Parts: sequence; C-alpha cells; structure tokens
Amino acid sequence: MAASTTASRGDARTLANVSVALRILAILAFFVLGFAVGDWWFVVAFVIGVAAVVTGWTARNRPGNDHRRTATIGIVLGAVPAVWFIVYIVVDSIA
Repeated sequence: MAASTTASRGDARTLANVSVALRILAILAFFVLGFAVGDWWFVVAFVIGVAAVVTGWTARNRPGNDHRRTATIGIVLGAVPAVWFIVYIVVDSIA
C-alpha cells in the first residue's frame, strides 16, 4: 500500500508540473505565435490549454496529493487561452 501511495504522489507531482508547463506553452502560443505568425496558432493554443486543464484536473484528483495548488494554477491559467479562443471566435464571427 505504501508503494502505491508514493507512486501516486509522484504521478500527481509530475502531472501538476506538466499542467503548468502546458499552460506556459498555451499562453506563448496564443500571444506570441497567434498574433505574430497566424490565426491557426490560436487553435494550437486552445488545444494545449485544454490539455493543461485535463492534466491539472487529473493531478488534483489523485489521492494523497500534496501538489493541489500547482495543479489548480495549471487548471486556471490553462483555461485562459481556451476561453480567449472561444471569445475570439465569437467576436470574429459577429464582426
């Protein structure tokens, strides 16, 4: 039992860190590449943002998780580019 608890803590830490890394990539893809290179980077940022939310949510729900704060940061800030993409699409379709 102790080995599985230790493994799940390590998995939760890894997932929380991956969520934060994906959130950084999503924000960079949205602002830097989306506005500088082309519109399709907004879609890439949306997909990466959703992946950050999913990995953060998975890390938050692991038993014995000491990294809930990091996972929550990944969830919230990973959702930001995803929501911006949806707003961008709605505004672009109206205008």
